[in-house]
Amino acid sequence: AVSASLTYLVLRRIMRSGGRAEQVVWVYSATSLFALTVALPWTHGDFVVDAPLSGWLALISVGACSVLSQQLVTLGFGAVGAGMGTLLLTTELGYALAFGILLLGDELKWQSVMGSICISSAIAARAWEQMQLEQAPAK
Repeated sequence: AVSASLTYLVLRRIMRSGGRAEQVVWVYSATSLFALTVALPWTHGDFVVDAPLSGWLALISVGACSVLSQQLVTLGFGAVGAGMGTLLLTTELGYALAFGILLLGDELKWQSVMGSICISSAIAARAWEQMQLEQAPAK
């Protein structure tokens, strides 16, 4: 969470200084690569090098798709403020939870339900606040 917050601050600063979306995506990707590299001492025993070519191609394809999706998300979030953008990003957790339960057969735990309630409440409160601001008469 701290890494994501710092990355988001750096990305906002780049965009304010006239940076392009491509720069933002590559900074985000570079930050992720740095974090993964730092984590290598704890994960190197689980790293598989002798995977079949099809496995490596699938892994590279997932990486390419994630960079492309980040590019599109960055371009899309350029139209909303930081608060709304952050709340929209949190909906990703809901999609992941639903995907895990419906398609992967994950077990639903009470912690997941409570987290979903908290996230949904925050999104609903922010949306309600935004609607109130839009309906308020101009001063």
